[in-house]
Formats: sequence, structure tokens, C-alpha cells
Amino acid sequence: MQIGLGEKKGKKMMFIILAYVLTGLLYPILWYSSLPWFTPLIAIVPFLWAEDQLSEYKRPKTYNFLLTTLCFIIISVCSYGWIIRIFDWWEETYEIVNASTYSAALLVATYFVVNSMIYAVVAVIYSIVKEKIGRNVWGYSSFIIIFTAFEHLYNNLEFAFPAIRGGMAMVNGDNWHLQWYEYTGIEGGTIWMLSANVFIYLALKKYIETRDIKRCARKIAVALSIAIAPAVISLIMYNKYEERGQDTEVVMVQPNYMFNNKFEGNREEQLHKMLKAGRNASTPNTKFIILPETAIAGNIWANNLGENPMIQEIHDTIMSMGGEVSILTGADMMEYTISREAPSNVAMQANDSIYVEFFNAAILIDAENAQYYKKSKRVPWVENNPLAALKNKEKGNINNLLIGTQKEPTIMFNKNGNIASIICFESMYGEYVSEFVKKGAEAIFVITNDGWWNGTNEPEQHKRLNQIRAIENRRDVARCGNTGITTFINQRGDEVSRAEWWTDTTLRGNVKMNNKLTFYSKHGDWIGIIALVLCLAFPAVAVKNRFAKPAVKGKKKKK
Repeated sequence: MQIGLGEKKGKKMMFIILAYVLTGLLYPILWYSSLPWFTPLIAIVPFLWAEDQLSEYKRPKTYNFLLTTLCFIIISVCSYGWIIRIFDWWEETYEIVNASTYSAALLVATYFVVNSMIYAVVAVIYSIVKEKIGRNVWGYSSFIIIFTAFEHLYNNLEFAFPAIRGGMAMVNGDNWHLQWYEYTGIEGGTIWMLSANVFIYLALKKYIETRDIKRCARKIAVALSIAIAPAVISLIMYNKYEERGQDTEVVMVQPNYMFNNKFEGNREEQLHKMLKAGRNASTPNTKFIILPETAIAGNIWANNLGENPMIQEIHDTIMSMGGEVSILTGADMMEYTISREAPSNVAMQANDSIYVEFFNAAILIDAENAQYYKKSKRVPWVENNPLAALKNKEKGNINNLLIGTQKEPTIMFNKNGNIASIICFESMYGEYVSEFVKKGAEAIFVITNDGWWNGTNEPEQHKRLNQIRAIENRRDVARCGNTGITTFINQRGDEVSRAEWWTDTTLRGNVKMNNKLTFYSKHGDWIGIIALVLCLAFPAVAVKNRFAKPAVKGKKKKK
């Protein structure tokens, strides 16, 4: 019995849908499995094949949009599906009007869908560009340029959640194959992943068309070179790299407070316990003690910082240890401004002439002074949620729903070394972290509170990004988490020592104070800028192809 054309197309559509789903599962696979590091280098091949096949159907761009949305929903759920837990905390802590577990889950699902639809629009743009340029190496290569340029733009938006960038798909915690990120940053990984997928697909496509391995040899060689060469170069770099800088002893305190105990318990007692643990773990050589994000809770005033009893206790601890140690701590802070107009869009009006701004901060205290830095890369919907803030503004209940920031990153200058104090979510942004290094940071101290994510893979994912920041800038990273993962990371991105998740403990180790800038530290995400410029060439190529004379078939003229 013959199968009708419609039935054949129906069966083929099932394979097309499965191909999009397969890409959705393979793209983030290193985030949730122990498969080999090179798996993402073939993750997008099913998508490229399926997108090609859609040309046989009516409204192929509509299908591509819908299926790419499905693909990236799968990628999002596999990458950071754990984020749904934040809304349980949000509801309990801030009592959002009419909030419930169901509505919170719906909001998260909407956030996944919106992000996925944005990526789907980019996929449709690729389809249009490829259609205009042609199904040749340049047409398929436009996929690499368009997605890299988009990621560069998207990463700099206020509400971006850059957990699914192509370069991050290559991160598995064992980073010997990513050492060249010191030149390219995470966008180099995006180019690598996309290029490998495109050229592997072109080689497979050629073989399917010809069934002749010899005629495909060149394309196969190119594809394998693109896939393997960066890893080989990186392995050589890994083995030859020598760490730079003077050793500085650091103690990190991991107090292991659950979020409800952390923000509802006796904060003075909690701080006293952390300081005691840090002092007991120190030696005469210790130069820094690090406490985690929001170790000081309760919104201390920045205007009279030195008068706060908890800051005074930290200073007293420093002096009792001889005055040579410095203590870095996270803190909830607030600042008042006397003004007739709001000093910022997040400032709350206390009365006719006083405005108050809340912010998440890192404070570095030594024997002589205290300096602080405001967290400036805010967690979408949690620290930057204008809608929730508007609903609750009359109640004065916008703390941590819309926090203040500062215009540019600043480093902590100290006699024991110049440090970048990165707060939690900020470590996801490579170029932002490199700004601290460019300004003189010799080491990176990350303070975080991942206590909301017990039982998920979020702490491990977050820690891996700190490893990438170490490679990009060739800076040691001391990562101090409230519940973990507290760890020392060297300039090659290796974990040197680690305090395990969900333990009350301290960790002592050395960081090297390096003042040499990498290429990436100096130039940031230069690859994304080049990709944006190259995108400008697509209209010109499309116009050229539109008016080009068709090739004339026939015998070639003799020379």
C-alpha cells in the first residue's frame, strides 16, 4: 500500500519535532549529567537538520518559531528549573498580594516562555538570512554570527538571565579544555560550540547527499579540526600555565544558615558566631576573613556605618587579632538622602524631604576604615521587580524587590591587596567581573547565599561560573557561601580546596595576588562586538544575491 504525500509529511514532521526536542536536551547536558565535555559540540546538529526540512512545509518560519520556543523551554528547564524555589521564599518573606505557589510557578513558567520566544525570534531571523544568502557555507555560518551577536546584546539587558549562553554549555567543572577563555571569554566558547555544530552538520549533509566519504573528506576534516583544535590548544595552555602573584592567606566562614533562620534569628548572635569561627580558624599569617552574602542582615545605615554595633564588633575583632587582618562581609544596607526629589528610581519617600534606598552590599573593614560596594547586577524578579514594588510601595515593603545599584564597579583597595567583591548573581557576567580586574583587582572574592537551593544543582552550576571567571582574568577566586559551596579556585580554574555543601565550617587557604591583565580583562567581550558588525553585512549580501545574474548552464568556454 502506497503512503500518501500528506502521510509522509506527517511522519517527517514527527522526526522534525523530535530533532528540536533532542537539541533541547543536548544543549545544556553538561549542566545536569556527567557526559563527556564534547557532547554540546553536536547538540545543535538536530536543530540545523530540522530547520532545513521545514522548507518543505507551508509557513516554515511559523513552525520554526514554535518549535524553537519548545526547544529553549526544554533548555531552560534543564538548565535552571530549580529557580522555581525562589518564589516560595518570595511569598513567605514579602507576602506578595494574592501570591501562591501556583501563581508563582506560573510566573516562572512565563519567564521561561518569554526568554524562549526571544531565542525563537533569533532562529527565525537566521532562517530569513540563510534564505537570502543561500544554503551554502556562508548561509549556514550566519547562524554562528547571528546567535553570537544576539547573546552579546541580550547579556547586557537588565532582565537577562544568561545561564544558557552557548559558551556556558561547554562548562563542566573540569576546565582544561577552556583555558583560551583568557583571550575570548565565554563568547569564545559560544563561537566554538556553534561553529563545530554547523560544520559537523555540513559534513553530514554532504555525506547524505553523496554517500561518498571521499568527497566529504575535506568537510569532515574541517569539522573535526574546529571541534578538536581548541581543546588541544587549551590542554597545552593548561599544562604550561604558571600561576602568578604573592600568596595571601584567607579564611572563609560558612555558617550554614537556612534562609528562614538567617533572616528571622538573632542577627547579633549570628555575626558573633561567624566572627568567632573566623578568628579560631585564622593564623598569624591570615590577611582576610570572608563572611558570606548578607552575613549582616537587618538593613544597617550607610550614612553612619561606623556607629553600627555590628560594624563595631567586626572592628573590635580585627583589633583583637593585632589589626593586620581585614574582614569582608555581605550586608543588607540602606541609605537616606535629604532631597525634594527622588535621588533614584528605587528610592522610597520617607517624608517630604527624606528618601531611603535599600541595597545589597559588600563591606570591607580593616583597622582604619570601612568601605562598601553596592551589588549592581540584580537578580531578575527578585531584586529587580518593579511590578511587585509598585504593588507594595504604599506598605513600605519593597526591600529586596527593587534594590539600589551603583553606576560602575569599584574595587576594594587595601594594604593586604586589592580585591573585587563580587556578590552572588554578578559572577554570571564575565565582562562585568573583568571591569573590576581592569581597575586593579588582584583577586576575586565572591560572596553568595545559595541556601534557597538545597537539593538542586544550582550551587554546583554557580560555582562553575566562578571557575570560568578565574580563567578569563587569571585571578584566584575565593568563593564564600552561606551554605556552600565554599571553595578556593586557582588561576587555571581548578578547585584547590572545598568546604562541602550544607555544613557549618571554615576553610583556610592561600590566594595569589596577581596584577597582570589578560587579553580578555583588557578588551572584554570583543567577539560579540565583531559579530554585531558582521551582522551589518547580511543586508548587503542579500541585495547582491537578489540582483545577481543567474548562472548560465552549458559548456565551459575553452581558455
